[in-house]
Amino acid sequence: MGIALNVSNHLEPLAIQLSRDFSESEKTVFSKCYVVTQTDGMNAWLKYKLAEEIGIAANIEFLKPNDLIGLLYNWVKGYQKPVMTIEMLQWAIFSVLDSDACKIQFPDLTNYYIKQPVKQMALATKLADLFDQYQMYRQDLLRAWEQSIVANEDEAFQAYLWLQIHLKHADSLVDKSTAIQTIIQALKQDEHKANIQSKLNDIYFFGLAVITPQHIHLFHELSAITNLKLYLLNPAPAYYWWEDKSEKEIVRMTQKFKRDTSKMNFGIIGNDILNNWGKVIKDTFYTLFQDETYINVYNDDLAVEPSLSHSLLGKIQHDVYLNAVNEQRQIIRKADIEDESILINACYTPYREVEALYNYLVKLVDEGKLQSSRDVVVMVSDIEAYAPYIKAVFNHAPYKFPFTIADEKMQNEHSLLASISSIMAFEWDDFKAETVMQLIEQPYVQNRFQFSDLDQIRNMIQTANIRFGVDPHVEDGTYVHSWAYGLDRLFYGLMLSGEPEITVKGLPLIPLDVFEGQQQEAVVKLYAFYKQLKKYLYLRQAPRHLDAWCDWLLDLVEDVLFQASEQDDEAYQHLLKIVDRMRKVKQYETIEVSFDVFRFHFLKFLEYETKQKSFASVGITFCS
Repeated sequence: MGIALNVSNHLEPLAIQLSRDFSESEKTVFSKCYVVTQTDGMNAWLKYKLAEEIGIAANIEFLKPNDLIGLLYNWVKGYQKPVMTIEMLQWAIFSVLDSDACKIQFPDLTNYYIKQPVKQMALATKLADLFDQYQMYRQDLLRAWEQSIVANEDEAFQAYLWLQIHLKHADSLVDKSTAIQTIIQALKQDEHKANIQSKLNDIYFFGLAVITPQHIHLFHELSAITNLKLYLLNPAPAYYWWEDKSEKEIVRMTQKFKRDTSKMNFGIIGNDILNNWGKVIKDTFYTLFQDETYINVYNDDLAVEPSLSHSLLGKIQHDVYLNAVNEQRQIIRKADIEDESILINACYTPYREVEALYNYLVKLVDEGKLQSSRDVVVMVSDIEAYAPYIKAVFNHAPYKFPFTIADEKMQNEHSLLASISSIMAFEWDDFKAETVMQLIEQPYVQNRFQFSDLDQIRNMIQTANIRFGVDPHVEDGTYVHSWAYGLDRLFYGLMLSGEPEITVKGLPLIPLDVFEGQQQEAVVKLYAFYKQLKKYLYLRQAPRHLDAWCDWLLDLVEDVLFQASEQDDEAYQHLLKIVDRMRKVKQYETIEVSFDVFRFHFLKFLEYETKQKSFASVGITFCS
């Protein structure tokens, strides 16, 4: 039992070493392997590489570092209570903010959200993220608050919230820092040691960029009973550069002190690109090496030294690998700048940027330098901003490149989650002809109600003179433009032929007997859609428990958007996972909330649902 730290400046050698360790572990195909990573995109790529190396990638459970804490805690405590997540914190804080005691004790702060529950939930969401970080980085502060020790008035509000959460949920939730201490204490007991060893003989950590001191402490204790194998990226694996400073950092510190700094030691100057672009990795290794164990097991045999190259890119890579500075760096000549190994394009719009990329890829194909589009990964700063332009250029270009947008949110314009968002945003005042048509144009609505001819539906709405409003308002005469009145004219027109005028619900009505055959079927479908839309708007008027809102949501999807029993959809599986996570709230909070609060909370979930699992699946991969 112990720790192995494998380091390389490339992911490929690390993945190959992981596959070898899998093969040498003597586990059967029925034995589960636990691999800790930080992104779904890494999981997808790693499964592909493992399958490529050993022929199969099966029975692998990918965890995030905090998932590992939850798993170990449940093994130790027998699933008595869950480890506190951000979602759990959100509702716990929301409940405390809603209490009269909080409003009385902090009137100035609570005035911000009183009678505005959406603002209350927004504040709870921000505070939950903050408290989640405190659990890993400021656990000493939380322990002090639990003892009612508050350093200053600025902490009073946060300290009050945390103390109330701690008192209320001491028997139903456990925070991460407490869970880690519980696990570490359990590892000293033979019963728990044997239990964890039987389930977790080996655990693999691949490509972690951020590791907190709390995690490192847990890993160290865990290594006494199981094999911990880490595979980490390091751009300059042969050098101890964790305490180096870039020239810019030294200049900044010199300006900060504003005095003679000639005798002050600011540290060693390191390669600028390495220190500026590798800051996250630098901080991680610095934290890791506070424990000498990791220094002793540091293995950089997997490092791949860049060959001496005469290209601009090769020279920069070589300088970064060697942590070269000043005169140690490769000399860059004018010919290097023009060798096209690094190109910088200045474009006036994002659309033009994508066009420039497309033109460059075509050029590479023509020159025989690009054999497979799958070899190309394009990284952008904001994938949501660029996704429409990527689709516009690559879907309509004369030469087709297959591509995948890996980190795009599931809530894109044509997904199930986007359709749900549109309907949840729909209000009574939105019952205008064009606004309803926009909902009908959603692909999932079209499929669910089998609307085959949208122009026909639009023509029906115009013929019935439907403009705005739900129910007839006789007093101002606008009832003739309402949805209820217009659809009644269409519906009665299917049954009554040649009737000049009838009375329906006390109002004169002339049936529209102008549609025949399949057009009549479309009238029924339009009427059914209107009825379902109206039904779910009525059902969201009263406050409910979160669990009841989840039922409302799934019923809405079933009746208006998607029948899960008849087909499958990736976004629907994401939805079920979101709903399952939201339902867990009922175990510790029973507060009723309005639809507006539920909608805000649900849409916040969607912001983090991305298509990371499609990383490197088809053609060019665009990612953040």
